[in-house]
Amino acid sequence: MTILDLKYTHTDYIKNILPFIKNGVFIDTSVMKVFIDGFLKWKFSKKLEESYQNLSDLFEALKLTNWNKFLITPHILTEICHHFVCDEDRDKRKDYCDMVKLVIPILNEIKEEKDITKENILKLINIDKPVIELGDISIFVAVDDIVNSSCKTAILVNDTGFNERYENHPNVLIIDYNKTILDLA
Repeated sequence: MTILDLKYTHTDYIKNILPFIKNGVFIDTSVMKVFIDGFLKWKFSKKLEESYQNLSDLFEALKLTNWNKFLITPHILTEICHHFVCDEDRDKRKDYCDMVKLVIPILNEIKEEKDITKENILKLINIDKPVIELGDISIFVAVDDIVNSSCKTAILVNDTGFNERYENHPNVLIIDYNKTILDLA
């Protein structure tokens, strides 16, 4: 595993980052939540949250300026939509429909959704110490499928479980949200 270090030159980017992100970057629910919450706050109240600005700066630094460079799974999409719909403050607002009209095009533009089977998810659940976080597990399944075919991939996450799982994998670039944002600040 490689953990992203933003202190790079253009040559470093071409050699050490681009091979991992050229086919898309998986984005985890927690990172997507930071973006959506900050984006809507900026659009509707003109308040710019630092976490949203830092994430936008990270996208710019990685040359990930279009949503069609990101990958999700059906489970991540479900978690994102659930968060959006179940935000008690948000769903009571009169401009809720306007918010949905802003978020749906972003979700629609995401490059692709990786299909994940029930069987592959169930194989990754440890029966003795079960942690059933379907969004994370679905990314594990999708990433494992990609790297098993000897391709490289990247994951933008805010979860140390990914760091631990891919610690020694040469075909996975972990873009650790917390570490990377702290490096940007």
